[in-house]
Amino acid sequence: MRTLLLLLASTAVYAGPELMPMPAKMTVNSGHLTIDSSFRIAATGYRNARLDAAMRRMEARIFRQFGFATVLPKRTALTIECVAAGPDYPALGEDESYELDVTPDGARLRAPAVTGALRGMETFVQLIGADFHAPAVQIEDRPRFPWRGLMLDVSRHWMPVAVVKRNLDAMAAVKNMK
Repeated sequence: MRTLLLLLASTAVYAGPELMPMPAKMTVNSGHLTIDSSFRIAATGYRNARLDAAMRRMEARIFRQFGFATVLPKRTALTIECVAAGPDYPALGEDESYELDVTPDGARLRAPAVTGALRGMETFVQLIGADFHAPAVQIEDRPRFPWRGLMLDVSRHWMPVAVVKRNLDAMAAVKNMK
């Protein structure tokens, strides 16, 4: 009974968005950003093929998830500011930090490297609720651990390519992949 009361008390304290993993620092503000079929992503600063492909995948995922059709006019709802590329391949100690500010007028994602921008994009997708709104928040995040991953032993336990891709998408969604 005591454990149940502690569990209920701990879950009643937090009323913010459900994110996985929880950001290092998050402030929930009033209001929300509406996501509709005019949603677009724009990037300023450093851009490369990896970031451009991730932006296209994110837009397609949001449109597919909420059943939007592409219509005009386009409205930039998320602006990504990336300072530098970072390493081409995952590296221990790579800067994966980012800052995400969501307001009723739009969202701005700032990251020192492309990997941080990718992590922030996943957080933004997690913020979007079934009601097509993202709550107004300020998030400062960085990984708690220097290296994360999951072992897929496909040599001893054969898996179809679709299953491997699904696992990779799930790892990216919870920022568990470089």
